[in-house]
Amino acid sequence: VVPQPSYSQWVAGFPLADSSPLADPDFDGTINLLEYASFSDPSDNMSFTNPHLESDPAVPGDLVYTYRRIREISPGDGNGSTGDGYRIYGITYTVEVSSDLSNWQPASQVVTMQAEGLPLDYGDGSETVTLRLTPPPNSGNHWFARLKIALE
Repeated sequence: VVPQPSYSQWVAGFPLADSSPLADPDFDGTINLLEYASFSDPSDNMSFTNPHLESDPAVPGDLVYTYRRIREISPGDGNGSTGDGYRIYGITYTVEVSSDLSNWQPASQVVTMQAEGLPLDYGDGSETVTLRLTPPPNSGNHWFARLKIALE
């Protein structure tokens, strides 16, 4: 497995009408930057796997958030905490939460966030991580999560 190239190297490998980070040339609703960060194919509108949020029936009130990301090939390729500003190969992953879909904050500042088990390694330079999000007591039943990707 070779390290994921930079965004510009990666996007140059696809025959795209628009290779800018905010473009969606395959019209799947996923911009190129998110396709890069999720190890997806920006020319195939069926290749993207959405992050997934679900309630945990075993622990009422807890949420489980899963997403695919670029993994380290060598120790030290990435830095930061999973879900809280994890940086690798020029991008940063931050899980954000909201109780009203208007005001978004880093999950680590609002809920208790903890990695669940080890990441699932696909052997292609990507992995799926799972986080447990525990909202504060008496904070209501409506919580939403999203994955914020920033290009450095």
